[in-house]
Amino acid sequence: MCSLDAREDQGYNAIPELIRKLKDSSQNVRLSAAEVLGRLGPEAKAAVPALIEMLHSDARLERACAAEALGNIGPAAREAVPALHRALKDPHGSVGRAAVRAMGKIAANRE
Repeated sequence: MCSLDAREDQGYNAIPELIRKLKDSSQNVRLSAAEVLGRLGPEAKAAVPALIEMLHSDARLERACAAEALGNIGPAAREAVPALHRALKDPHGSVGRAAVRAMGKIAANRE
């Protein structure tokens, strides 16, 4: 995946811009934004609704990347569990596996 490390280096102030990038016309930009948001962890909680929306993308890779990002956000992404549960039935195994990992991280890291 393409990386937006420059955005990550700017810290948490970049979160609103990264959320906007989840709707960019370029799939590489969308994937990179989701990846960086996931790396930011719980501080990216504001991105959870947009990442849930990304779970409904027509693109398998975007759905899997959104699930991974939600898992990396951890317990702050609890509201995504119903959507992740639905993703278990995705026809593409990679999406279901990403959803399982995400739900495990969300549950395992509860405070």
